[in-house]
Amino acid sequence: MIYCFFFLPELGQHLSGLIWAVMLVSAAIVITLPRKTGVQTFVLSTIARMIFSVGPEPTLLILGTITVSHITVFYLKAKWQNRVKNIIDLRMRYSCRSCR
Repeated sequence: MIYCFFFLPELGQHLSGLIWAVMLVSAAIVITLPRKTGVQTFVLSTIARMIFSVGPEPTLLILGTITVSHITVFYLKAKWQNRVKNIIDLRMRYSCRSCR
C-alpha cells in the first residue's frame, strides 16, 4: 500500500477539479447539514487533496501529529476527571459530620 505513494502520477485537470468540487460541496454540506457522512467525505477529500498537493510524507506527518495530540488530550482529560472525582469524594466524605 505504501509502495503506490512513491510513484504518484501527475494529477490531471479533470481529476484535480473533481477533488476540489467534492471537497467544496462536502464542506458546504458539513456547514449547513452536519452529518457523519458529510464529515467523512470532507475529511477524505481533504486528505486526497493534501496527498496530491504537498505529497504523502507531509500528509502522514500532519495526520500523525493530529492523532498523537488527540490521544494526549483524551488521556489528560481522563486523568483530570479522575482527580476531580477523587477530590469531590474526599470533600463529601469529610464534610458530612452527621453521616458518620
